Amino acid sequence: MKISDEALRRLCRSEDGGRESKRFQEALSISPMEDPVSVQFEVGFNEYKNFELPREDVERYAEIARQEAKPEEELLECLKPEVRGWVLNNRRKMVEKLREARSKFDPEYHTHVTIIWPIHAPDAVPVEVVDAYLQKYGGAKI
Repeated sequence: MKISDEALRRLCRSEDGGRESKRFQEALSISPMEDPVSVQFEVGFNEYKNFELPREDVERYAEIARQEAKPEEELLECLKPEVRGWVLNNRRKMVEKLREARSKFDPEYHTHVTIIWPIHAPDAVPVEVVDAYLQKYGGAKI
């Protein structure tokens, strides 16, 4: 199973890409010395399949996944722990929420974007972090 770098980047940016791309990192941590490395992916509802991949490919894929996850990790650092799971499981909705919050942002008066949560206190996130997240996962033109 060979994946082009661009196809992997698209996968990492997709709605479920954050979870799927972590599979490469998990596989390396489980089998730090093995070659080939067994990587497990979900192919259906509670149905998994193992793929045996050359170690150098898995290391390259894991590095790409780390690069692609950086904006999400930076955003998660700025949010309260109670909402982090929701953000990871609802990337598309988070993009919508950030776009709405970003549209209300006024750089003349603020340095942070305020994210309003229905059952939690608001979070203030630096505008650069919001823009990076939207650029990577929402295709937003900032």
